[in-house]
Amino acid sequence: MKLSTVKLVKKAMYKKMDKKPNYEWTKEVEERNEASKKLFTHCAPRCPRCQGVLSTMEVHGHEQCVLCHAVIEDCCQGAQLK
Repeated sequence: MKLSTVKLVKKAMYKKMDKKPNYEWTKEVEERNEASKKLFTHCAPRCPRCQGVLSTMEVHGHEQCVLCHAVIEDCCQGAQLK
């Protein structure tokens, strides 16, 4: 008895769906992601005033630190008007 291609493909798909997830592998990936997040925050730019991870917001044309509200970037940076 010969199975059609469609039936063979469906059979293979159902076989794949029955596979159990490899929890050791997913745990390892999660640990690696957590380690890379720690590395990113360690190497991230810091606020010169509060030394927190630099996150800025724009207020009245200049950027300031979200944590301590210190001005990080002035609106004109001393540039001459043309």
